[in-house]
Amino acid sequence: MALNRHERRRQARAEGRAHRSQATESATAIRLQTLRQQMSHAYHGDRFAEALAFGGAMLKLTPQDPQLLGMMALIAARLGQNEEALAHLRAERRVLDRVAGNPQSYRGLCGLLIQLGQADEAEAALTHALSKWPDEAVLNAQYATLLWDGQRLDAAARHAEAAVAHAPGDAEIWRLLGAISLSRGDPARAAEAYGQAATLAPDGDDIAHVQGVSLLASGRPQEALEVCDAWLARRPVDIEVLALKGHALQEAGRIEEARRLFDFDRFVTGRTIGVPEEYPDLDAFNAALEAHVMAHPTLLTPPEGDPKYHHPALKISADLLADAPGPVAALEREMRRAVDDYFAALGEDAGHPFVAQRPARYKLYAWAAVLDRQGNQHQHIHKDGYLSGCYYLRVPQEVSAADNGAGGDIAGGFEVGRPPDEYGCRQPQMTRQYRPQEGLMLLFPAYFYHRTIPFTSSQRRICIAFDVMPA
Repeated sequence: MALNRHERRRQARAEGRAHRSQATESATAIRLQTLRQQMSHAYHGDRFAEALAFGGAMLKLTPQDPQLLGMMALIAARLGQNEEALAHLRAERRVLDRVAGNPQSYRGLCGLLIQLGQADEAEAALTHALSKWPDEAVLNAQYATLLWDGQRLDAAARHAEAAVAHAPGDAEIWRLLGAISLSRGDPARAAEAYGQAATLAPDGDDIAHVQGVSLLASGRPQEALEVCDAWLARRPVDIEVLALKGHALQEAGRIEEARRLFDFDRFVTGRTIGVPEEYPDLDAFNAALEAHVMAHPTLLTPPEGDPKYHHPALKISADLLADAPGPVAALEREMRRAVDDYFAALGEDAGHPFVAQRPARYKLYAWAAVLDRQGNQHQHIHKDGYLSGCYYLRVPQEVSAADNGAGGDIAGGFEVGRPPDEYGCRQPQMTRQYRPQEGLMLLFPAYFYHRTIPFTSSQRRICIAFDVMPA
């Protein structure tokens, strides 16, 4: 039956609306594609503000796109606009929780929430995601990391175990399990996990050290030594592994071999520096250094959890040699003179990794360490260095007194040789203590664990520590 005039008009109007709608959708799609390309080019060109603007234009056209919301959050975070980043992340999560979604989207969402310090929101999102995808390895690994950071170690271990069960070929997840196991006092499981990681990625950063530590803490020093020797055959001056080897040798009862690595008489040297020509005497030089250090804009107490944090009374500076003004320039000359003399005195010893690999050219990095009337520094090594040193410019009278240490430890003294607790050493370890004096410069291998012994005083203890690094 033929359409009457009224019906034909209605159909024409409907067809017009459909055509206009299709045209609008087509124009919107083209506009989105153009904006997406512009956003991508700006982002990969490190023009993050431009990328954020292009993304904002896209959001007006498609406000419920979770992928776009996640990208906007990432860019805002790169710009330091954390509140905007969180707003986009929360919008993304509302969309993801409402639709089917995919685990990859939650990985990015949760990772950025953790990065922005929103642990509770990240945990809620991870819990929701894992209720959908309980076998998703990366989500389990993210949750394990979050729980580990919160010291919920048993729960962290369960999720790390779930992660490796579903991604047995992922070396990083095995490393995560190893670290969590070591933290919760299970070095045997840590050794297994690190062993798997080493098999999958034998050149992984510091893998020999963490695997060796877990073996040593498990009471298996000979296996730890095998790991150390295999690694040192390729990287003979790995500072962390050299340190570990020396302590593993002592645990294995191979004392003479350990003594060759930890030869304090040979490798720890000290001397009173010469007075720089710009100063009338050592007291004047030290006073100038003290004034420079105490006024340095970077001198502060690191936050707890920072590897440089040791004690609330300890302040540490950034590199004092970056500009080397005034007294620090004079001290650098004394440092280099001492280092050159040290290397010359080592002689030749092709069989000793520290002696044989000494650098022909080196650079220095120096920082101040100020203990204000009390405190300590836990045992540590300088893994970026080759040779380490410290210069004492202000020492409390109680610390430098000749009778300090007569009844035991030298309070405020410098000790080498004591390993960290995580090594789990059961046998006595070789140690030696030195009494600081104003004007004294000590040099020692960077692989020697060292610490400042606790003390109390009415005066500051100030030293300038430095590392000698191959240039």
